[in-house]
Amino acid sequence: MPNVTDYINDTMYIQQAIQVLKSSYGVDSFIVDSDGNVVEGLNSISTNPDSEGAVRKFYPFEFTEDIGGLMCASTSEESIINAEGFINASVTAINAILQREIEIQQMGDEIVELSEQINFLFNLAKKVMGLRKLREFCEMSLFEIANKIDADSGFITVKDARNEDVVIPYRLSEDEVMKIQGEDIFGLAAQKRDAVLSKLGNGMPALVSPIEVKDGVIGFMAFLREKDRRFFTAYEKKFVSIIDDSISSTIETLRLYDNLKELYLNTVKALAAAIDAKDPYTHGHSFRVAKYSMAIAKKLGFSEEVISDIEIAGYMHDIGKIGILDAVLRK
Repeated sequence: MPNVTDYINDTMYIQQAIQVLKSSYGVDSFIVDSDGNVVEGLNSISTNPDSEGAVRKFYPFEFTEDIGGLMCASTSEESIINAEGFINASVTAINAILQREIEIQQMGDEIVELSEQINFLFNLAKKVMGLRKLREFCEMSLFEIANKIDADSGFITVKDARNEDVVIPYRLSEDEVMKIQGEDIFGLAAQKRDAVLSKLGNGMPALVSPIEVKDGVIGFMAFLREKDRRFFTAYEKKFVSIIDDSISSTIETLRLYDNLKELYLNTVKALAAAIDAKDPYTHGHSFRVAKYSMAIAKKLGFSEEVISDIEIAGYMHDIGKIGILDAVLRK
């Protein structure tokens, strides 16, 4: 049964207190567990606390669970009364040691949790490094987090740079995602601006965390388990909340990047239109070059980044016309 030695490794103070009670007050003291059984190795040995004629008094330890306490025994009640001040002080000191041990254990657990979170973020950062697409980043993040917390399914919904909905499902269809998003838990998560644990209408355990940027909540991360499996834990909720904070900032950066990219592309198109306008015989030529070049690049299997560069090159290939006199271009 639980006893004080399960939580205090260094029992020197307890042993010293027991010795003082015996030598100075004539009181035998016994550490007992939650069932009242004597704990071996921490007790005076001259008097059995259950012996006939012994006066006994029990002083419980204060802890998060019942771990027993200090049983004092003497042939004289007066001896225990005289030792009462020292006994209470000793029990108070032991309670303080127990509290310190709890705090040390909690600190150790928090360090382990923090280390685990940092390690996860580090590994995730390595995997998403170089990704410039919002969807690709969300897909990778969703997959890694779902595996980390042992979710059976999940999804991310987020607004892109054009404020259009992007849906990234994990072991779900988009129709299922849209149906699940109507559950009350999403409104609660948006209202609290924090991760929420609950159960869906169909009985599936759910963990939902809002994706929040400076403009407000722009989406959600949701993780689900099958109905016959356990609920998500408070630690898993805390873990997702912390990871979500880091992911949200990256999502905002990618949205800004897409905005800048869109602005840049529109600027290039406007410049191409200005170039084509100098020569009525080639009006729309740059746009056709860009369109055909992109089609060829896609057929050849080039990456999206390369195709994007080819599109820009198509619009800009005649930029030298800007510095040519109209009389020369149209002769």
